[in-house]
Amino acid sequence: MGTRLGGLLRAHRAAAGLSREALAERAALSVEAIRALENGRRRYPRPSTIEHLAGALGLPEAEQDLLVQAAQRPAGPAVPRQLPADLADFVGREQVLDELVDALTAVPGYPGGAVLVAIAGMGGIGKTSLAVRAAQQTVDEFPDGQLYVDLRGHGGDPISALDALGRMLRTLGVHDVPDEVATASARYRSLLAGRRVLLVLDNAASTTQVAPLLPGTAETVTLVTSRRRLSGLDGAKHLPLDLLSEAEGLELLASVAENRTEQEPTAAAEVVRLCGRLPLALRIAGTYLADRPGLSVEQLAAALADEQSKLGVLSSTGLGDGVRSSLGVSIEALAASARKVDQTAARALPLVSLLPGDDFSLRMAAAALDLPLFEVETALEHLVDVNLLETPALRRYRIHDLIRAVGHDLAQSMTTEEDRAALRLRVLDQYAAMLWRADELDPQSPVRVLWHDSAWVAGALDLPDLESVFDEVDADRNNLVLATQAAATGSSAERGRVVRIAIGASLACRYHRRWLEWKQLNEFAVELVDERTDPMAAFMIHFDLGLAQAELGDFAGGADHLAVARRLAAELGDDEYEAKSLMNLAHMLEQADRLDEGRVAAQESMDQAIRIGHESLETYSRLVLGQIAGKEGQFEAQRVAFEGAIEVVRRTDRSTRVAALYLTIAEAYRTTSRYDDAVDALRQAEVIHRATGSDGGVAEVLDHLGAVWFELGRYQDALGAQQDALKLALAVEAQDREASVRLRMGQTLAALGRVDEARGEWQAALRFYDSHGNPRSEQARKLLAGQ
Repeated sequence: MGTRLGGLLRAHRAAAGLSREALAERAALSVEAIRALENGRRRYPRPSTIEHLAGALGLPEAEQDLLVQAAQRPAGPAVPRQLPADLADFVGREQVLDELVDALTAVPGYPGGAVLVAIAGMGGIGKTSLAVRAAQQTVDEFPDGQLYVDLRGHGGDPISALDALGRMLRTLGVHDVPDEVATASARYRSLLAGRRVLLVLDNAASTTQVAPLLPGTAETVTLVTSRRRLSGLDGAKHLPLDLLSEAEGLELLASVAENRTEQEPTAAAEVVRLCGRLPLALRIAGTYLADRPGLSVEQLAAALADEQSKLGVLSSTGLGDGVRSSLGVSIEALAASARKVDQTAARALPLVSLLPGDDFSLRMAAAALDLPLFEVETALEHLVDVNLLETPALRRYRIHDLIRAVGHDLAQSMTTEEDRAALRLRVLDQYAAMLWRADELDPQSPVRVLWHDSAWVAGALDLPDLESVFDEVDADRNNLVLATQAAATGSSAERGRVVRIAIGASLACRYHRRWLEWKQLNEFAVELVDERTDPMAAFMIHFDLGLAQAELGDFAGGADHLAVARRLAAELGDDEYEAKSLMNLAHMLEQADRLDEGRVAAQESMDQAIRIGHESLETYSRLVLGQIAGKEGQFEAQRVAFEGAIEVVRRTDRSTRVAALYLTIAEAYRTTSRYDDAVDALRQAEVIHRATGSDGGVAEVLDHLGAVWFELGRYQDALGAQQDALKLALAVEAQDREASVRLRMGQTLAALGRVDEARGEWQAALRFYDSHGNPRSEQARKLLAGQ
């Protein structure tokens, strides 16, 4: 009958003098739909489709009846309707649901092709619910029925392809099922040929399990769900399923909890966050709440925030075996495999769950597992394939909160405390190795060289240069802080690593201007170091902590630590570092407006620098003396001090240092409203930076020049300088300079009445300052609040 329908439709279209495109337009159908009907690939369209075609062709009633008869399905066995019930409280997923429905109802992309859609995602993310919802919405498209098989790929022994074929063949009326997969598969494909059926293969384990179950014709559409991406399915459309949005999570929680969340929206949002926006976890949490009328949403959030009780709450209802079981079966399946990569992956997940932070690097995972990088990478990529990990960047991995909780739970049972202590030390040693590798590649100071042990870098010798070291450290800086913080209250060996890490972090933190992390690491260490037994370590920690605090705007706190560093350097007999401590102490005292103390420290620093022949220290000591003189209104003394500083630094013939000096001098002039002198100094610095091709240096000069023009009320000049500075900062990826320019440019735009543009610049600056713990974030907030 289906072939007759195609012939009739072609004949009527030819008689009407219509192309396929014209008929499609008249009938409000797609050209592909017309082609599929005429070619016999779609034999039994819906009655509404025939009605639209008959109307578009202007057929008389008798011809309409013949067309309807040709489209009718011949009598056959009972139509299978095996889809599970749809969820009444299904929420969200609108975009992916529309995409899935479109895919299920699409015409195959090539003659003889079949529609095959594969949904992949972690356990509990809602793959089956989505598949059933889409299948239920498209039942009219599949008048020959819907077959459903749970392949038990996870959560039990996967059923064999032969077993699955037997179930479907019996459903289709076959009782003598062949006992060979190939024969059964051929029989199955023959039965489905020409029938418009939707086949749902739920919870698939692998491509090997699914392949024999695929139909051989275009009429039957296949929808597969799996915890892994089934990349071996030829022609499949793959739909990776992500977590719910926060709004979708709140909607689901409210629905399951019978709207008990409406009175506690903040606590409800926290529950959604603690459930990791995972549908299964949210359903369990909502049911837990609905079953306990006396429990508040805030109390539920508190229970979920406690790592000891979290998995208990999320495994306590009648929803299957809960989150622990749902996610744990994936790991158990890997562990039960005979393949080495599966076994390594199963061992890896609990161990990487012990790493700090939400994501981690391949290098730190290798340290945790105590295995080579290449072997660990293979295991981690396998965990990505089965949706137990994500990989947001090359050699970097992210673990969902609930998977981490399950992994952490497994780690407690499969390892001893001694094992976990050894893992923590390996991780700390890897961090120390990277930091001291940087110091080895570019020694910072004689003091650090004396304190350094070459054995510390053994785990990072594969990093060939400073850039690669800095990139590894910076990408993992948050986890470095977390690991060091935990170690500060750990064993004696762990506390020793804290001091080693803090001292080694100087170069890497200064390179990427990670002042907050530098401060935090040294704050952990300063409580642990004993100046009586290790005065050199104590000196370095107080010295670095003082500099880090100053960079973050805490000049008084920085001065306190520099004073201790100066004392320790003197006791060690290190004249150079005593002078360095004095010079930095003087600068901090000057910034804190403790001018008398600052002058004394700067003079002492300069005298000692001259005595030991250290021209750089002499330069900056004179500079601080000039800054103090300017604040006191002693402008002639300031001029003499600045000229002396320039004279000293020019003897070194290092133009970049001369330019930096001019910038500092210009800023000192600007703060005392000596704008002409400030502009002259900035122009000197600009000439040097342009001559040396330093775009970053020119950006800094223009940023400062824009500030001068702004204070003089020359807003257009200020904006021009700032726009040029921003282009250069973006070109050289100088994010801190970019933020500074945006902050000031926002002020200029606001002064010009361009408030919306100003807010945009301040918001961009605020994002950077917040992410780096920079105190200028407060200035950005105040500017935003004032508009």
